[in-house]
Amino acid sequence: MADHILVIDDELSMRELLGILLKRDGFHVTSCGTAEEGLEVMERGGVDLVLTDLNLPGVDGLEFMRRLR
Repeated sequence: MADHILVIDDELSMRELLGILLKRDGFHVTSCGTAEEGLEVMERGGVDLVLTDLNLPGVDGLEFMRRLR
């Protein structure tokens, strides 16, 4: 089973690029545009790694990580 990576970035082009590159290397990728969406994904479980932008609208990347902790 492939490792599951969650990508959180408000720029669609960045999410798409990371998704393409990570999927090419065999990872399962879920992408979100906001920290709130990312927290919902994390509640469902099964994520092995999170890549997040620090400058997100609303809840920023650092606050996301604090809440995740």
